[in-house]
Amino acid sequence: MPENEEWVTPTEAARRVVERGYAPSMTRQRIYQLADTDPNWPAPRNQWRQIGAYKQLPWAAIEEYFKNRDARPGRPVRTSEEGS
Repeated sequence: MPENEEWVTPTEAARRVVERGYAPSMTRQRIYQLADTDPNWPAPRNQWRQIGAYKQLPWAAIEEYFKNRDARPGRPVRTSEEGS
């Protein structure tokens, strides 16, 4: 990863994901869960940095992941006629 890469904590990543509209809600716990279970996750935990008690991950890769992520794979798009 580039030396000038911006690194953020999972908490900051979750905040940015919501702030930028990539997901309606997000927590640091969900960031950890995605890192552990989603094969498309761009930054495996063994590549995160440890700074004191804090873990950091590369923001650019995480942002790109959320920009392109289908948060509800396998679910059909709901139309306005359904469930009204």
